[in-house]
Amino acid sequence: MTSTNTSTLPTSQETPARCHGADASGGVGPALNDNTFVKNSSESELATFISQGRPSAGMPAKGGDSSLTEADVVDVAAFLKSPSVAQLPAGDGGMMGGGGMMGGGMMWLWWLLGTLTIVIVVVAIAAAIIWAVRGGRRQSPPMSSRAEEILAERYARGEITGEEYRERLDGLR
Repeated sequence: MTSTNTSTLPTSQETPARCHGADASGGVGPALNDNTFVKNSSESELATFISQGRPSAGMPAKGGDSSLTEADVVDVAAFLKSPSVAQLPAGDGGMMGGGGMMGGGMMWLWWLLGTLTIVIVVVAIAAAIIWAVRGGRRQSPPMSSRAEEILAERYARGEITGEEYRERLDGLR
């Protein structure tokens, strides 16, 4: 696939443009026209990276488009290494904070927030399960201690004698 337009991504190749912008200046994904990783990588290394992706940094294999051929991937890599890309105005780096394809910038913050969110959800689910198992109420004191309290109250009110109190208390224990 060959592109006649050297100032935008190959026209028949819309996959990278979805995330990196039609002029490679960034969007959801980082800018590719002023990117250290792109500048320091060979066409072959870029093609391998595009084919394999880096899901941990939000870059799926082949940009999430499994229909891309290896020729398409090589064409995009060649475009990124072309001098016309380097001359395009640099974008703001998109959501990746300008850290480049390797996930620099503020990417660590998104990872941290995502991890923290998962931990909070897991703890909330565990607490809900524990609450449901306990019947949604606090644990009541054991029956023997409640019975002892009633017995003590009856003795205090004079309903039973000291001897009856001690016999019944022994019977509870």
